[in-house]
Amino acid sequence: ALPWNAGYAEIINAEKSEFNEDQAACGQLCIRRCEFGAEEDQEWLALCSEELLTGHYWALFDGHGGPAAAILAANTLHSCLRRQLEAVVEGVVATRPPMHLSGHCVCTSDPQFVEEKGIRAEDLVIGALESAFQECDEVIGRELEASGQVGGCTALVAVSLQGKLYVANAGDSR
Repeated sequence: ALPWNAGYAEIINAEKSEFNEDQAACGQLCIRRCEFGAEEDQEWLALCSEELLTGHYWALFDGHGGPAAAILAANTLHSCLRRQLEAVVEGVVATRPPMHLSGHCVCTSDPQFVEEKGIRAEDLVIGALESAFQECDEVIGRELEASGQVGGCTALVAVSLQGKLYVANAGDSR
């Protein structure tokens, strides 16, 4: 495990722009394994210990046309990613869906379907990353339009999950 204080980084304005438009974010991802909605599912959940899939998230954002988009991305993308991973977490971690005593699957996604189609856990994580980037882009677009601001940002994200490192980018931040 990499300790949080293992390195040093800072954001420095190289005087290419009037304001520093770069942002960074890091943190631990805690993904719930299932979302329980019905009252009977809540009762069943009380019998089981809560299980989480955890990982780590690092991101750099290079704003252009102002810092607004980079700030929004730094404050939003990790939440988008967590939501997208929660939607597929059963397919990522389980071979069989958790079942209610009634015999019904208590999760919205059925990992058995994923297995039958030959979709790997890595494919689900990659898809969640792609969907998170798209969701975050839509959020940023709405926020900038509502506030009358312009600009955008590139993004470089690294996610450590289940012993694998996933790297994704948007824009020219390879």
